[in-house]
Amino acid sequence: MNFPRTKIILAVLLASCGWLNAETVSIVIPTNAAPRVQFGAGKIAEALKIAGFNPMLVHQPTSGKEVVISTAGGPGKEGFTISGDSGALGITGGDDSGAFYGCLELAKRICDSKKFPDEIHFMDSPQLTLRGTCIGMQKTFILPGRKVYEYPYMPELFPWFYDKKLWTEYLDFLAANRMNTLY
Repeated sequence: MNFPRTKIILAVLLASCGWLNAETVSIVIPTNAAPRVQFGAGKIAEALKIAGFNPMLVHQPTSGKEVVISTAGGPGKEGFTISGDSGALGITGGDDSGAFYGCLELAKRICDSKKFPDEIHFMDSPQLTLRGTCIGMQKTFILPGRKVYEYPYMPELFPWFYDKKLWTEYLDFLAANRMNTLY
C-alpha cells in the first residue's frame, strides 16, 4: 500500500470538505469545571463544528478566537452574561448552572446563525427558583390485588420509565429550556 499517496488523497478530501482550513476556536474551561460546565462547553463545540469551525477544549487562554467560560461574578444564582466581540467571547455564570445556561445560549445562537458572533452583550437570570415538570407514574386502572395509586415500577408496567434514550432526550429538553427540577 502506498501511504504517502493515501495521505495526499485524504488531505485533498479534507480540504474539499473545509475541515483542513476550518478556523480554530478555543473553548477555555476552568481545570476544576463542574460536569455541567464541561457538558455546556461540549454543546458550544458541537455548534461550532456545525458552523464550520474547528473547536478545541482547553484550560488556558490562547491566541485567536476563543470562548472563555467562568463561574465568578455572574448576575446571581443560575444567571449568566455573554459578552465580547468576534475575537473573544466570555461567558460568566453566577454559579455552575449559570455558566451551563450561558453555554447553551451561545451554542443556540451559533447554531441559528451558523457563525461566530461578531459582537454580543447578553445577560439573563431566572425569575423563579424552581422550574420544572412533573412525571405522573400511574395507570388508568387498578391492578388486581392493589389499591388506588399503588403500582410497582416494573418494566412490564412502565416500559418508558426504563428507556434510557427517551430519558436522555427528555433531560436534554429540560436543560435546553433551563428547567432545574423534575418531580
